[in-house]
Amino acid sequence: HKKYAYFALAIAYNNNGNFKESEYVYNELIDSAALNCDTTFLVEVIESYSHLLWNNLKHYQSKQILKSIQINYKQPLSAVSLAHLADIYTKENIQDSASYYLSLAKLNASCHRDSIAIMIADYNYSFINEDYKKAISIQQKRIDNLNTSTKEIWDQSVMTLQRDYFESQTKNANLEVESKKNQILLIIT
Repeated sequence: HKKYAYFALAIAYNNNGNFKESEYVYNELIDSAALNCDTTFLVEVIESYSHLLWNNLKHYQSKQILKSIQINYKQPLSAVSLAHLADIYTKENIQDSASYYLSLAKLNASCHRDSIAIMIADYNYSFINEDYKKAISIQQKRIDNLNTSTKEIWDQSVMTLQRDYFESQTKNANLEVESKKNQILLIIT
């Protein structure tokens, strides 16, 4: 489980803008996975590392890594990575490839994180192609999703607090029952 903990740490550093720390942990993970011939984990880490590069505006390097995953490892890319490729091709003004990867990303989307990456790529694609009406519509959806995400996070934190409260109440009740049981045993003895 140690490698997954390090992987989560690298992602957390990346999400919080600590790119140097994230890159260091990613390099350690890549070296370790390569040494242990853990191809599935290696591909997962490399794909996530390309996201770090994309965040750092190193689009060419990110694209090269994602293409190498497809060519060298014959692994399908996640919807997020496909959206990143679409965004990179949009910025390189290769609209056919951008459209292709954007449609693939939409087909493979399975979670909220995927939809956010797709919206970013779709917005940039629409804006570059001067479809401003669609770009504004996408931007509004992004804002609505942000509000929904904030509400979901809030709801989850409230549920977590309630769960912790009820667990502590249950633990206290169990301790009280155990204490009374011990008192009765003491009296009987």
